[in-house]
Amino acid sequence: MEELKRNASMAKVFGLAVDVVGPQEIHSLYPLANLEDVIGGIHIPSDGYANAVDITQALAKGARSRGALIVQDLKSPPSIMTGGA
Repeated sequence: MEELKRNASMAKVFGLAVDVVGPQEIHSLYPLANLEDVIGGIHIPSDGYANAVDITQALAKGARSRGALIVQDLKSPPSIMTGGA
């Protein structure tokens, strides 16, 4: 836990909101996590933020660089799904 606290202190130096959390707090944040041998963790609320537009543009750029052709404003015919999801 001391190492986690040091890492949290360093993150705070860079202006990040960060909390050192115990197993109970981790469970409340991530109920499906296996906490069998967990003694603590660091929670940074801003971690995992993604901008959908930027991600879409980055994926399109990568696809184009590998030869994909992206066509926009194209109507597609109705789709029929059979056999369930």
